[in-house]
Amino acid sequence: SEMCIRDRNPNDPVPYFFLGVTFRGKGENKKAIDAYMKALELNPDYPDCLFNLGNIFFEFMKNLPKAEECYRNCLLYTSDAADDSLRVDLGGRRIIKKKKKK
Repeated sequence: SEMCIRDRNPNDPVPYFFLGVTFRGKGENKKAIDAYMKALELNPDYPDCLFNLGNIFFEFMKNLPKAEECYRNCLLYTSDAADDSLRVDLGGRRIIKKKKKK
């Protein structure tokens, strides 16, 4: 439970991440979002958490802007995201980084 997580190591984002995974698996998406947000509060550079949060926003909440924000932030923390023209496939969802017009 969340109480055990706070008691053991309240500054560790990993247990909150797995709490989010558990809630998502049970279909409790709002609780999963809260757990993922807590993990990101403790570590904003957590790509797995950003990816899973993006999936919830995309698949269940139908909030495409929030999903895109999560996926783009996820790309910031992966080594393959350095190239502006790179196309990255995140779990079957294609994100294309467009070059800015000069």
